[in-house]
Amino acid sequence: MNVENILALLKPGLFGGLVLVIGAISGWGMTQAPDFVLTRIMRWWVLKVLVPVLKRPSWLLRSIAIFVNNAGICMLLVASGRVALLPWFAIAGVGVAMGAALRVLVIEFGWQGDAIGVDGDKVDAEKNAGLGGDHVSVIGMLLNMLELPAIVLTLALALVQSELPITQSIAMDGPILVWPIMLMWTLPMLALAACGESLWMGHQQVFDR
Repeated sequence: MNVENILALLKPGLFGGLVLVIGAISGWGMTQAPDFVLTRIMRWWVLKVLVPVLKRPSWLLRSIAIFVNNAGICMLLVASGRVALLPWFAIAGVGVAMGAALRVLVIEFGWQGDAIGVDGDKVDAEKNAGLGGDHVSVIGMLLNMLELPAIVLTLALALVQSELPITQSIAMDGPILVWPIMLMWTLPMLALAACGESLWMGHQQVFDR
């Protein structure tokens, strides 16, 4: 991927990221009501499907499951770019699902500040066994950060296929080869991110609280 492609993908990637964040905020807010249909759907998905997979003792199986899930969603988003305006709705929908799932995880597993090291004993434990001395978790989280550029690149590839002024930043000599970029750049980053996510989640045992 050359500099011209990076510049061409920058603007649609930023706009796509904005839509994703707005969708995530909306999903977080909509799941405030426990009886709302989205809340019930996401509770079922998180507690019956997602968490059982992420609690598997095998690092490799967790990594594969995370990668397949993330890569599948990203490939569907890129494929949606063939239909005018569809990727905007698809990105917003993914954002809503992400925000809703995150809120369910926060509520169900107590991922609030008062659940992680408020009293003296927990604070001491955090200092003694926290991320500062947990090299495995640090490495996992660093690898997991590759998920962010992979997502932004996915959003850009989905939106750049539409001839809309809002997503077109520079004139290109030829079309951007969407799927080769997806295969050569996005999927490898997602694979490394999945390995890192599986590593730190398993080491920190975040779902055993």
